[in-house]
Amino acid sequence: MGETKLEVDRRKIDNRISRLRKDWLKIRKSRRLQRKSRLRQNIDTTVLIGYTNAGKSTLLNRLTSAKVLARDQLFSTVDTTTRRLVLPDSTTLLVSDTGGFISDLPAPLLAAFRATLEVVEEATLLLHVVDASSAILEDKIHAVNEILGSLDCSQRPVLTIFNKMDQIEDELELKDMERCLEPRVRCSALHDDLTEIKDNMTMLLKENKESIKNTLVEEDPFFPSV
Repeated sequence: MGETKLEVDRRKIDNRISRLRKDWLKIRKSRRLQRKSRLRQNIDTTVLIGYTNAGKSTLLNRLTSAKVLARDQLFSTVDTTTRRLVLPDSTTLLVSDTGGFISDLPAPLLAAFRATLEVVEEATLLLHVVDASSAILEDKIHAVNEILGSLDCSQRPVLTIFNKMDQIEDELELKDMERCLEPRVRCSALHDDLTEIKDNMTMLLKENKESIKNTLVEEDPFFPSV
């Protein structure tokens, strides 16, 4: 009694934020336990990252025979999808898709994507999928790298995959970017054989697995432990 409508609405919003925050902390705890279980079982995790509409879902479908929705539009993927993949050396790993990144991502929106982006922090290997046909190729790569830096994932091994090579018209900017990015591969996720990608994944996992296993994220910058 006595509360204005604005005060009632504010209290309802505060209560909902509190409930969501508690639910989120429970999810983080559960996922950390799952991560430790995977480490004990020696199961590697690979995550597809990249600017929105780069072709991540299409690549996941081709790599793992998944049936993930793949549309030529922004944010067609808004949740994480994980599938198993067996590499040429018989290594079994989990591959996860993520929602597309965008430039100048504000903190509230990044927080909303934490359920998707948290898998990036847990990955043994990152596959950075790039739309090689984009007119703003360099800007998109820079935007993804900035978000990775905000997630404290700069030490993760990254394989850059220049996708949509069947649509490219001018290779000048692409060649300039390739000089700065190693290791890298070119492909069309729709049409090409993906053996080169799998071979590079095998090599990078062997080279970096032990060092990455010792890197665990203990604090969430948006939802800190209490």
